[in-house]
Amino acid sequence: MQGREALALVKQMMEEKTLPDEDTFVNLLSACSHSGQVTDGWECFVFLKEYCCTNSDHCACVIDLFGRAGLLKEAENMMYHCPVQPTIMSFMSMLSSCRYQGDVIRGECAANHVLELNMKSTAPFYMLKCIYSITDEYESSAMP
Repeated sequence: MQGREALALVKQMMEEKTLPDEDTFVNLLSACSHSGQVTDGWECFVFLKEYCCTNSDHCACVIDLFGRAGLLKEAENMMYHCPVQPTIMSFMSMLSSCRYQGDVIRGECAANHVLELNMKSTAPFYMLKCIYSITDEYESSAMP
C-alpha cells in the first residue's frame, strides 16, 4: 500500500473516532518508509509517543524509515534513544540500511548487536560481506 493512501485511511479512522491499533501503526509506518515519506512517518511516530504507546516494532519501522532515506545518523540516534529496548529487528533494519548506503562502521556495530542477541544468525555475516564488497573493505574487516 502506498504511504499517502495509508495516511488517508488512518486519518479517516480517527475522524470516525476509531483509534488505530498498534498493528495498524506498524503498517502505516512501514508504508511511509517504503514510499519515502520521512516527515509523515516521523509525525505518526511522534503522535504515537504522545497519545498512545510505542513498541519495538514501531521503533524498528522508524529506524527503517530513516535508513531507507539515507539518514543513517538519525536512524542510529533513534536506535539508541528509542523509548523501548532495541530488538534484533531494529539492528537488522539498521544493518540493511548500512548495506544500501555502504556504511561499514555502523554496519559492523549493528551486526555485532545482532550477534549478541542471536549468536546463531548468519544474516549479519552475509550483510557485512555485501557492505564490504561494495566498499572494497572485505580484506580489512575486523569482524570475526
